[in-house]
Amino acid sequence: MAREVLHQAQGLGVENVVITGGEPLLHPRAAGVIEEAKRLGYRVNLLTNGLLIERPVARRLAIACDQISISLDSADPRLHDLHRGHGSHRRASRAIAVLRKVGFHHVVAAGVLTRHNQHERHEDFKTYAASLGAERASRAPYILQGDARDAWLCPHFPSFLARLGQELDAAIERARPREERPGLVWRDRCGAAFGVLAVGADGVVYPCQGLMRPEFAAGSLREEPLEKIYSQAPVLTELRAITVADIPGCSRCVYRFLCGGGYRALAYNVTRDIRAPIPGKYCALAQLLAQWRLSGTALSEITATAGLDMNH
Repeated sequence: MAREVLHQAQGLGVENVVITGGEPLLHPRAAGVIEEAKRLGYRVNLLTNGLLIERPVARRLAIACDQISISLDSADPRLHDLHRGHGSHRRASRAIAVLRKVGFHHVVAAGVLTRHNQHERHEDFKTYAASLGAERASRAPYILQGDARDAWLCPHFPSFLARLGQELDAAIERARPREERPGLVWRDRCGAAFGVLAVGADGVVYPCQGLMRPEFAAGSLREEPLEKIYSQAPVLTELRAITVADIPGCSRCVYRFLCGGGYRALAYNVTRDIRAPIPGKYCALAQLLAQWRLSGTALSEITATAGLDMNH
């Protein structure tokens, strides 16, 4: 089924494939599917917890993947293991190191920020990831699921936003005047069903990984071709039509075309309304990141105009 999905997706002009789960490497033919995706010309990103990456697998993945994201939530083993189980920090760290040793350089240490690890400085996390061989370190806040996990995992946003603001300001200062800065991407909607599709192991198509729920099942590749599902499934066409103009509170926001109204999956998890605004604390985060991108872009323009004069 996975190989059939890859072949059909070519007809839609798909360029990027993300292999994820659950844990994708639990599937006995996962490496073969990844190699097939590469053979077909896709840019392949593997998302994995890293627990099953040993040298033989690492060598195959190094040839077939353009990027491998390893789940690593903290430089502190206690904090990571609190999220993912005893001993998982050691094994995830080892996976990053093994990939580097077999010559693969495009490893991302990808973490989830929760109330348990939000106080860790990003610079400390990035330094630890780099010491293992990761090319980049990235962390994103826990996304509300609308269940009991939220109370245990959701960050404390007032302190989280205050610290993040300080770190972003420092990043802009360090970037002067010539280093790479955050860019702007115009968007008027979420990418679900628009630039993104998710396909389950059983061949059922969904708008995105975050909306892999029965009510968002768009069709099965066992019954219909992907192109038909993408273009005609009501759940996909309806979701694609939702823009920032349709989301209460977004239409007048000055940052609306930088965040696109936020993740529809987040809004749905909390409200069970796909057109609802995202929770206010996540909106505040989106606005802070938008301000950072605007500042970085403005600084780039000033640098481009002034040349080396900013150094004097």
